[in-house]
Amino acid sequence: MNESVGAELLKNILHSPRLPSLPAVALEVLDLAQRPDVGIDSLARTIGRDPALASKVLRTANSSFYAQHRAVTTLPQAVMLLGLNSVRSLALGFSLVDSLRRSEGRGFDYGRFWQHSLYSAVGARALAARARVVEPEEAFLGGLLHGIGVLAMNEVLGSRYEAMMAQRDEARRLEEAEQTAFGLTHTLVGEALSEQWHLPPQLSACIRWYREPEEAEVSVLPLVRTVSAGVDIADLLTDRRAAVALQRYRERSAPWFGLTDAAAEQVVHTAQEACASMAQLFDLAPAPESDVATVLLRANEALLELSLQSAEETIRAERQNRNLALDATTDALTGIANRRRFDQFLDEQVRAAIDQDQPLSLLFLDLDHFKRLNDTHGHVAGDRMLTQVAAALRSEVRVADLLARYGGEEFCVVMPNAGAAAATAAAERLRQAVEQVTVNQVDGNPIGTTVSVGVVTFVHDRHESAVELLADADAALYVAKRAGRNQVSVGAGRRAA
Repeated sequence: MNESVGAELLKNILHSPRLPSLPAVALEVLDLAQRPDVGIDSLARTIGRDPALASKVLRTANSSFYAQHRAVTTLPQAVMLLGLNSVRSLALGFSLVDSLRRSEGRGFDYGRFWQHSLYSAVGARALAARARVVEPEEAFLGGLLHGIGVLAMNEVLGSRYEAMMAQRDEARRLEEAEQTAFGLTHTLVGEALSEQWHLPPQLSACIRWYREPEEAEVSVLPLVRTVSAGVDIADLLTDRRAAVALQRYRERSAPWFGLTDAAAEQVVHTAQEACASMAQLFDLAPAPESDVATVLLRANEALLELSLQSAEETIRAERQNRNLALDATTDALTGIANRRRFDQFLDEQVRAAIDQDQPLSLLFLDLDHFKRLNDTHGHVAGDRMLTQVAAALRSEVRVADLLARYGGEEFCVVMPNAGAAAATAAAERLRQAVEQVTVNQVDGNPIGTTVSVGVVTFVHDRHESAVELLADADAALYVAKRAGRNQVSVGAGRRAA
């Protein structure tokens, strides 16, 4: 889908009446919290205009999540003890979750979505508090809002978006499926929506880049990284491809936050302990409780299985590549090297003979009267004869030699480090081996064949290329044919003048 279609759809989403606006109280809190001269009383009065929001802020201030040493009974106390950033994050988070929450009647699981978002927020906050790279409350809010683009697309596109989600292969990234189906992604929609709501730029960056944190600007990179790792923690705790999440989280913990594996796992423990209480404050069902050690053990076992599967796939791919390479250089009928492999090998050996002064000989073989055999007994018998001859030749050549089917009924043997005497003796053994080959006809009577062989040995001042050596071997073969066939002819090693 092209970019213009995606741009038009984005415009429709942002102006859709189905998309809820940011609550008035949340906007005021957001505005006040960004003013350098805002007072505690002003912020408390604004929150107090929404009784439900005020109640949640007070409950949170007294919860184990913030572990205050004394009871908090008033909003000014809550603002003073929690701090402006904490109160802003809580007020905005509570307002957004309440305003964007929908019934469970449709196909989209809003409860699961917000559960994962909350776990991402708590994970990001715990990580920020431990690593001290960013403000924990900024990380909490970034984690809570990172997926709002998914909500927006689902709310406006409805069944179309739900169908895309249902059809998506779980191994395929959500953004790829969205881009294919609609021409834009939830990260782009979320960024545009956050800008429309006038959220702080650093939160927009978290929404836009949490999937690809290294693409974020340097100024917001630590925060985006923290939110992205918080999403990994949420994936782990809610069992969303936990093995992949654990691997990614471990790979990031040391370079991004300077944490050892043990410290990174402790962050997961801290996050899980806080998730249940925060889920209650947001009126969300917590994920099924399980011991973090058990969660990590299961994820490690799954990760090991994935590693084994990956290793098996690598071995399978390497084997397939080897087979493809073998197919590309092997004659399909006889199983020996084909013309392509022969040309390559002969060229390599001629260069070695020239550069390193190594002996080299070449045998050119042609079955005698093979056309007559095909015409008389049929091509099936001819193919069987070629296969049997190739097997006989293979049994006689050295390991270092290359036996190849040159074409039709012609064969070649390249003999590195073999002089004229050794090559001539080998050619005679091959001739005799072929003479013993027989193929039974349909009536049971055997068919035999013979072979003529041309032999040539590389000579420095006579052969400058593989083409010239092959030409001399072919000329020697022609001499053997003309002399009556079924014999070996040794070439003079001279090119025609």
